[in-house]
Amino acid sequence: MDSINIPGLPTRFVGEPEYLSEERLVGIDGNAYSIMGVVQRGLRRAGAPRDYIAKVMNEMQAGDYDNLLAVASRYTKDGGL
Repeated sequence: MDSINIPGLPTRFVGEPEYLSEERLVGIDGNAYSIMGVVQRGLRRAGAPRDYIAKVMNEMQAGDYDNLLAVASRYTKDGGL
């Protein structure tokens, strides 16, 4: 994976989310709306702007349940574990 290295800023990988939810996905209700709510709340707590959160929510809703879980784990620290 390619990385971005800008002097004075931390190195991030291309495609790596800028904000990560600290919430855990393990042990929560498996309902799609519950998962989206947990990720949304975690992103808010992480300081993500509204448009960023809206983009993540749209990405979660853009496919089936498996897509929702994949996107949720990508935007959650340690995959929500």
